[in-house]
Amino acid sequence: MEEMIRKNVEELVELVQANRALEAFERHYAEDCTMQELDGSTRVGKSANLAHEREFLSQITKVRAFACDGFVVSGDTAFVVWRLDVDLAVRGTMKLCEVAIQRWREGKIVHERFVHAA
Repeated sequence: MEEMIRKNVEELVELVQANRALEAFERHYAEDCTMQELDGSTRVGKSANLAHEREFLSQITKVRAFACDGFVVSGDTAFVVWRLDVDLAVRGTMKLCEVAIQRWREGKIVHERFVHAA
């Protein structure tokens, strides 16, 4: 199981870094996925989460960094470290390092929670 998740995370990261984040989302998220943001708000369902991702990506006007600094897989959980330095149309510059904690089931992400990293 861990090896399959590791390969899926590698592909997801490659797609995101190739500016194909929406394709990565379509391939790797379950229909019933939930995503919990840094503020604790949670979205339920692939369509709601995909709409949120589209909106976020549409706001990016400049990318200085959108990188994965590494990941770890343990059991059915992956921890992916993302580093972003982007300009957003509405909010201005956004620099952050976050960890996406992903729970996988049958080759798809069913729950993802974001936390700040140092």
